Amino acid sequence: MADVIFRDDFSGNGPIDESVWRFNKYDAGGFYGNTLARQSLPSASDGYMHLLFSLFNPTWREGGPNAIPTFLGSEAITQRLFDVAKDGPIAFEASLRYVQNQPGIIGGFFTYGFPQGDPDKHDEIDFEAMSNFYDQIQTNIYHNEPGGDGHWESKPLPSGTLGDFHTYRIEWRADSVKWFVDGVFNREVTAKELVPDQPMSLHLNIWSGFPSWRTSSDQTQPVPTAQGDKTYTLDVDWVQVEKISNVKGSDASETLMGTAENDFIEGFGGNDSIYGGEGHDTASFLSAPSNAHTLIAGKDFVAVTDRLGGLDFLSGIESIRFSDQAIDTTTLGKATLASDNDFAALTDLYAASLDRAPDAMGLAYWASRMVDGMSLQEIAKSFFAQAETQLEFANAKTATAFVTQAYQNVLERAPDAQGLEYWVNELENGHVGKDDFLLSFIGGARAQSGSLLDAQTLANKTAVGLDFAVREGLNDVAWARAVMDKADGSPGGMAAALQLIDEYAEAAAATGTSQLVLQLVGVSLEGMPLTET
Repeated sequence: MADVIFRDDFSGNGPIDESVWRFNKYDAGGFYGNTLARQSLPSASDGYMHLLFSLFNPTWREGGPNAIPTFLGSEAITQRLFDVAKDGPIAFEASLRYVQNQPGIIGGFFTYGFPQGDPDKHDEIDFEAMSNFYDQIQTNIYHNEPGGDGHWESKPLPSGTLGDFHTYRIEWRADSVKWFVDGVFNREVTAKELVPDQPMSLHLNIWSGFPSWRTSSDQTQPVPTAQGDKTYTLDVDWVQVEKISNVKGSDASETLMGTAENDFIEGFGGNDSIYGGEGHDTASFLSAPSNAHTLIAGKDFVAVTDRLGGLDFLSGIESIRFSDQAIDTTTLGKATLASDNDFAALTDLYAASLDRAPDAMGLAYWASRMVDGMSLQEIAKSFFAQAETQLEFANAKTATAFVTQAYQNVLERAPDAQGLEYWVNELENGHVGKDDFLLSFIGGARAQSGSLLDAQTLANKTAVGLDFAVREGLNDVAWARAVMDKADGSPGGMAAALQLIDEYAEAAAATGTSQLVLQLVGVSLEGMPLTET
């Protein structure tokens, strides 16, 4: 397991542990921009620490009758320091979100320390959630320098907004700093003059700056009396600090061995064999995006090939990090243990719920959940709750519209009067819910009492989906929609869909139009539904 040297899940109720955390005291500074940190620790409840930001600060700012109103924020600072020279390399992680979308607020997850002998300079590594830019996250870094703009960059979040929980990770080594959001690489700094080297505490805070700052907003202004006060919240689910180890290769082909700790293994050039060993180990391919690679996954290994012919063999590796995303290799290994019928049933759900072929990575994820024991019924309900499914059926407000769209997605035809009446009655009388209707509908289409043409149409769509995601290992969602659009139930449509898949597979392997490809070793697809071509 990971060598976790600090963690807090905020599982209690009331103020957080003062033996672990402290706040920024007024006599030691206390202010961030135009915001005074509350002179007490934040409280926790429901498993979250709640950092509060208020428009009214009852103490204002010192200065007599001409004092200006200021905000009142919150901060939690670890009592202990973390030292990259003694503890490192170190990874800082936290999961946090804004409870509301309110412009003009800054949420911070960062490290901070002072070089010895110069209190006017500092070291710092930041994640800053600027609510004015609700779909972005800002990173920043300082080394032995005064406050100010620092060396910040702002980039889009991999998905969602600052209102969603995201996992923010800072990896601090003696020669570099890397930032990740939800496992996706965000930024790296390697310039020696920018990499902090002083012991630093870990901070979480919420605050706002002065009116002239780009982070400020006319919609969020301090107020002079409690009558105009409003309070906003940044929730922190958990925070931890862990040791990570560096294992670095060279441009040569070589064998790289991990340690008993959490390893971050960078093979660089050559065709490498990488063995993780104990701990949660990550193989790094940060020099290129995932779409420049093919993954060949077996139960206990993953082979990573690039479009130039390079090949790395991974074993005992739990995660692969490309420049654009992180991939959980344990999911891929489990997926190879799913049965052919599991893959076919999941492909039916993709066609019915999303009107497209499955993407290979998504199909592997759900197959791994089945291997873990999740039932097809539970997966169908989860599918229906997904944003993509909700969008697909957004205009199907009535039971009649919902059933009509299911006929089109699954059987490529309008409903017959008898079938429409039956399924609408099933929905309206509560015999089946919308979240498990599609699975029941698929079962009806495959039943012996059903239409042979309907059964063949669904079999053809299943075969197209399996060809796209399993045989060819393709992941582009737009391509997945296009091939399923061709599969209209006719032999000609089937042939057109398979031809289009072949064209996409060729494009995925080409350097200029490459896509991430996933091949699962041991998935034979024998005994899958026959198709008419």
